[in-house]
Amino acid sequence: MSCDLFDPLYAADSDVNDTAFEDDAESSTASISSSILECRKFQGRTFHSERYNTEYFTPNDEQQRDSIDITHHVLTLLLDGNLTLVPLKDSIRVSGTSGHRNARGYIDKLKRVLDVGTGTVIWAIDFADEHPNVEVIGTDLSPIQPSWVPPNVKFELEDATKDWSWPENHLDLVHVRFLIGAIADWGTLFKEASHCCKPGGFVESGEINPTFYSDDGTIDDAEALQTWNRLVIESGKGFGRSFTDIENDVQLFRDAGLVDLQSFDFKVPIGGWPKDEYQVFLMNMRKAFKDKRIHRYMRVRYVHGRKPHAEE
Repeated sequence: MSCDLFDPLYAADSDVNDTAFEDDAESSTASISSSILECRKFQGRTFHSERYNTEYFTPNDEQQRDSIDITHHVLTLLLDGNLTLVPLKDSIRVSGTSGHRNARGYIDKLKRVLDVGTGTVIWAIDFADEHPNVEVIGTDLSPIQPSWVPPNVKFELEDATKDWSWPENHLDLVHVRFLIGAIADWGTLFKEASHCCKPGGFVESGEINPTFYSDDGTIDDAEALQTWNRLVIESGKGFGRSFTDIENDVQLFRDAGLVDLQSFDFKVPIGGWPKDEYQVFLMNMRKAFKDKRIHRYMRVRYVHGRKPHAEE
């Protein structure tokens, strides 16, 4: 079946400063082949095309797109309105008055940024708005991105679990977010990101652990939440891909050759639930969410590292 998608386009290769970059979208993009638009349908949801031999479990329909956008806004609030924790100010502030200043008043030295698993491309759009002279590329398995985006945003279909198409030392920032459960080998992913990143550039990963925690033990007697935690862990083992933590994530960054590593852990309060769910299990989950005696949260972890220069 054909997916219920936006009018999708992906951009051909071009430099952010090319004159063609500012032309009409049709002159700088190519239509996606119809086979990629043929999505699989399962239990009333649509998923990416069978063209990609991957076991990515997340749907790509309108309901999922709404969820992606809401999650993006939650994470932006979590980071105090920032799109990344990478110290971009130190990287892009230069002396003098010439150059293209971004929304924060700094002159961009960045040239090319990659958003892996971009989804609705919402992070890339916001980053491109803040950095209008930077080329921002989003990659994903599904063409669910809107065709109307800032002129410095591009989208390309790519499976991040395969060999990347980007050349060595090509990118200034590689941004990876909320791919937990989609990646079997995180070490290989971070090595690919480091390989494609320029010396002095950064790789950042932000992932959630979708199991429930509480500091005061109030989730211990919430049977529905404990059942959820058990199912998440068991599903990851059966699937061969963890749905909780990226084990040894900082060490994996180090193994990828990245330096100046920093990690940040956040607690995200959890509450509320869709109104129209009917399964008994989810009804019990709602009850647990509404119980003010249970102080539940999930953990979000960001890690970033810099690719060293040859002389370091």
